[in-house]
Amino acid sequence: NANLSNAKMIWGKLMGANLSGANLSGADLCKADLRGAKLIGAKISGANLDETNLSEANLTRLDLSKAILSNVNFIDAIFCRTITSRGEDNSDCPT
Repeated sequence: NANLSNAKMIWGKLMGANLSGANLSGADLCKADLRGAKLIGAKISGANLDETNLSEANLTRLDLSKAILSNVNFIDAIFCRTITSRGEDNSDCPT
């Protein structure tokens, strides 16, 4: 639940970080390494995630529709109630 709005974390090493519920609105995470991070319910409106590594990250209840995304690595990321530019993605929700 940290307030990291408008933080500058370019090339940040945040592997496995628990950022659940954090306010990352307007943060610059360009080229950051967030492999395996928990971003459950985080706020990322206006965040720059260009070239960010989100492989194996938990993106449950994350709204990606208002973030800046280009060349993001989503390999094995968890999508459950995740809002994308194509709508809600529930591909990894438990059944």
